[in-house]
Amino acid sequence: MLVAGSRKMDAEEAAASRRSFFQRRLLHDAGAAFGAAVGLSPFVAIIDKSIISNASGRQSLRDCLRENFALLLRRPHKFVALRELHLIYGVYSCTYLAANYTDTICREYGYSPVYPVFLATGAANMGCSVLKDRAFTRMFSAATKAPAPLPRLSYALFCARDLMTIFGSFTLVPFAGETYYEWINWRSSAPSSYSSSSSSSSPISTSSSAGPKLQTLPATGLAAMPAEPKSEEKISKFGSLTLAQLTCPMLIQIISTPLHLTALDLYNRPGHPFLSRATFVGSQYLGAMTLRMSRIAPAFGFGGVGNRALREYFNRGVVEEEKRLNQAKASKSR
Repeated sequence: MLVAGSRKMDAEEAAASRRSFFQRRLLHDAGAAFGAAVGLSPFVAIIDKSIISNASGRQSLRDCLRENFALLLRRPHKFVALRELHLIYGVYSCTYLAANYTDTICREYGYSPVYPVFLATGAANMGCSVLKDRAFTRMFSAATKAPAPLPRLSYALFCARDLMTIFGSFTLVPFAGETYYEWINWRSSAPSSYSSSSSSSSPISTSSSAGPKLQTLPATGLAAMPAEPKSEEKISKFGSLTLAQLTCPMLIQIISTPLHLTALDLYNRPGHPFLSRATFVGSQYLGAMTLRMSRIAPAFGFGGVGNRALREYFNRGVVEEEKRLNQAKASKSR
């Protein structure tokens, strides 16, 4: 009876501790999402405003960028009151909050977070971005125009663009990180180092016995990674994941920029034929792609790295407490 009662109390204490850790992780997820959004929002707001103002003919790209960066640097108190900044902050707070919460909940209940993170983050980002794009398109269209409804095809193109960006920013990152980690270390390893590294744990590829066996990266780019490279590595797991987080969101803009430009052109020049739209997209492509890459770098590149770093920092205490609790359980069961 006493043994059974003691076991029941231990189980209840363990369940209470687990609930507490889970709730604290969710709180830290929110802090990381809001913190990452604060850092990226000013840059993204300025670039988004400049792209749309330039596409509508309201203001040139250079003038809009210069004017708004000057406002940010010289009168930050006025800049933080801008509606466009609040809209961008809302979009990325919701996006990173959805990503963090989904990742934490999946790991808590033992599910792979890959597809749930993509779906939840895509839904949050798409919904918020479409509302933001509708507001931006109306706010920064040509001054002589009365605001008109956004065409349905523009909505569809904005959604497709955002899904591609989310795929490149979250789902693709760990796979690209594995590729970078494997390729850079294989390319840089001397033949004599192969045998010394063949005993390392859990290879990511067993297709060739000539290269070093490298450790698997996490299922999503949201998980914390150790920063120390092994002596035989040119890039660490943390470094390869960070490199993927910085490059994948930008590279996906090569194929998503035409969708963005077409969606804007459908609103700004209704009724024009396909050839006219293709000419417009071609004339604006390089500049818009470069600018969108510059926009995505803070939004999902540096923003993604910052979000992961903040989650790791905030959760450090939780991880240590979990370790101590597990060690106490192990010593008790002996």
